[in-house]
Amino acid sequence: MCDTRRRTKPTRCSRCGTAPGRACTEADLFAACSTHYFTANPWPDDWRAIRDPEQRLERALDELYAYYEHTESMLSNVLRDAELVDVARDAVAPLESYLEDAAEILTVGRQVRGRRRQLVRGALRHALAFSTWHSLATNGIGRSDAAKLTAVLVQAAATPHRRPPTSSQPSSAASSPA
Repeated sequence: MCDTRRRTKPTRCSRCGTAPGRACTEADLFAACSTHYFTANPWPDDWRAIRDPEQRLERALDELYAYYEHTESMLSNVLRDAELVDVARDAVAPLESYLEDAAEILTVGRQVRGRRRQLVRGALRHALAFSTWHSLATNGIGRSDAAKLTAVLVQAAATPHRRPPTSSQPSSAASSPA
């Protein structure tokens, strides 16, 4: 039961914020803890003001990977649990929303449309994912190198590539006289 019953003038539960007399549910506790944790550990936002898309991307990744370094133990556990427990999945919804918003902002200023835009968004979501940073970090790649490496992935997704000639197209060497 919520701890408000022990107070002389109950207002809200100090653990989960529920009304007096109402039992704290697991979902209430997860929500309260998540709100507290994300308030104490705010997401990095300094990168948002940078106009140049490449500089903004590099700064965003460096700041986000620093955040992941700082919050690794908690995020590892919560993201693991979110795969199996509905209330944990709900608890990480604000993080997922932040990452989706970050991907949208990091797409701004890139001259990409259609399929190329889809590739850039996919590369951005991959670069921003905790699992990407965690994999690189556990393989001995430091934050700065990890940010540069994933920035190159996004840049490659944004760059149109010329296709090599197919075998049905004659190459210039084959058509020139010997």
